[in-house]
Amino acid sequence: MFHRHWTVVSAAALLIAAGAVLAADAPTPKPADKDATYHGVFKFASLKQGNGQMTVSASRVQGGNAVDMLITAKDAGGIDLESLKFARGGELLEITCTNTAKPTITSLGRYDVKWGEDEPGIFVFSAKSTTKVGAAEYTSITVTKFLEPFTILVPNKKGADGKLAPDAALVKAIDALKAGDLAEVAAETVDGRLTLKSIDFFEPYRKAEFLRVVKGKPDKDELTGIEVKTGEGEGAVSRYYLDPKSEDFADLTKAIGAFRLGDNVLIRTITTNKIDWLLGIRTTAVSAQTQSGPDRLLPANWPRRGLGRGGRMR
Repeated sequence: MFHRHWTVVSAAALLIAAGAVLAADAPTPKPADKDATYHGVFKFASLKQGNGQMTVSASRVQGGNAVDMLITAKDAGGIDLESLKFARGGELLEITCTNTAKPTITSLGRYDVKWGEDEPGIFVFSAKSTTKVGAAEYTSITVTKFLEPFTILVPNKKGADGKLAPDAALVKAIDALKAGDLAEVAAETVDGRLTLKSIDFFEPYRKAEFLRVVKGKPDKDELTGIEVKTGEGEGAVSRYYLDPKSEDFADLTKAIGAFRLGDNVLIRTITTNKIDWLLGIRTTAVSAQTQSGPDRLLPANWPRRGLGRGGRMR
């Protein structure tokens, strides 16, 4: 059977990463930075109108207090007013605003979440490159979480010839990814820099219609599974099984028991040894982690950046 740590996110069972995320006080921008902009994802809170302008109140998706941001008449051309008009509390918006004490929005629209991006440790892979640290050169990767970029160094290891080279196993895993892929990333802080420990492709969620819980024998043992309908119209009926030796088996069993015929769900699956396994199941594209705070979307040792106290960059 296929064994690994599986993520289960549902109304009944939501796995939230523990540990506080590091945060720093917001520095005051230098005069030369007064026109700099910040581009990120925010959770919508409220909209006020008056005196010829609109004020959007929203907080960064990774957590923090709400920031009031202005929309003036001259900047309204870059605003998706329909998205804003019908926005509900907690909805995710992609916003570009000035990096000032009173931010002004220059562009705004709905943010399209990659299904799984809102889970701790899951990032969107951008690119592999090189980074110089003093006289040393490292292979590095850039990943994002809700548009926040993070550069992570690949550690160098001594080869048989005694020369330092990037960790071959990590480079192989990185080369299997392409821009836009979801990746499960583990990193540690070494000498103040994020250094890669492991990286692997993260199978994204996809839409399905829940049909029923089933029992079956895909191999020699009887297993619990689910039947779902995928695709448009009639769709194809597929069956996915739960691995009883998985550490998440109990949570996954509880999760599938909460669904009823016809429920719209999101599922993660994988096929190994000709058996289709269920990795995760959830109800919505964005988990409850992005709907309430404080959020724990980043590992504890990862820096937090973006608009901080007073609406300024940190």
